[in-house]
Amino acid sequence: MLCQAAEVEHGIMCQYLFAAFSLKQRVDEGLTAEQLEAVTGWRRKIAQVATEEMLHLALVQNVLSAIGAAPHLTRPNLPAPAHHYPAGAGCSSDRRAHRRRAATSGGPSSWP
Repeated sequence: MLCQAAEVEHGIMCQYLFAAFSLKQRVDEGLTAEQLEAVTGWRRKIAQVATEEMLHLALVQNVLSAIGAAPHLTRPNLPAPAHHYPAGAGCSSDRRAHRRRAATSGGPSSWP
């Protein structure tokens, strides 16, 4: 169970990092100054969540170490098939379902 938790945290962390670093970063990439300000805020919030996922991964690794197990840092390649995730956390192509799930899965309370 702890190994699965490590895989989930690692996978989620990678997805947040990918999202944060995929956002445009400059006006010359087609953003207005106002849009750049908004996107920069989004990047900071996403990076904050990625940092929280890193903490979760570290906590799982600490528990594994405390019980005498080796660290577990493997994860399925992305995109991972739904069977790699716990019930209710599987992947779907429905973007609205993703937004609903993300809105209820521990993101910062300051998000709209």
